[in-house]
Amino acid sequence: LEQLEIYSPEWRTELFTTYYTPGNASSIAFSPEERAYIQSLHQEHIVIRAAMNPDKSPYSYFDANGLPHGILPEIFAEIARRAGIDYEILPASSQEEYRNLLQSGQADIDLDAYFDYSAAEKKGFELTKPFINLPLGQLSRRNFTGDAKSIALPDPMLVQYLNNTSMILEGKTVQILPSIEACVEAVRN
Repeated sequence: LEQLEIYSPEWRTELFTTYYTPGNASSIAFSPEERAYIQSLHQEHIVIRAAMNPDKSPYSYFDANGLPHGILPEIFAEIARRAGIDYEILPASSQEEYRNLLQSGQADIDLDAYFDYSAAEKKGFELTKPFINLPLGQLSRRNFTGDAKSIALPDPMLVQYLNNTSMILEGKTVQILPSIEACVEAVRN
């Protein structure tokens, strides 16, 4: 073992990769229970219904023809393809429609979910490991200094999320606007 460590320090990783990961990058390793569940979806002709926020370009949005586009639906489409799952992304023209899809139980999956156990539990969802982490960005006017007194957010769920982080909203005026573009325009004005 000492000789292996000296001459081939990656030997553990190479052995693990050889014997414990799928040989084909397009396959996903499923447990017997997961394979049985996917098989039952096919047998019962069940299509998984996904909801996505239409106002998060370039991450998720619908084009003029109502087709889903963006990073999140592309990643989800690839995961569904590799898993062999049939799906549809439910159309939503606004954040309000998107939230209604989730609250009414029409959607099986939320593509734009925050990794927040409390919010997921309230919605009746279970969280998976995130397939993408999106940083939270802050936009302010070019010459702005000091502490913000007013904040515009494109999603009301961000209020709870931000209160759970180091960003304190107490004492600030919070405006919930319908899109990221509306938030940018509010900062400009």
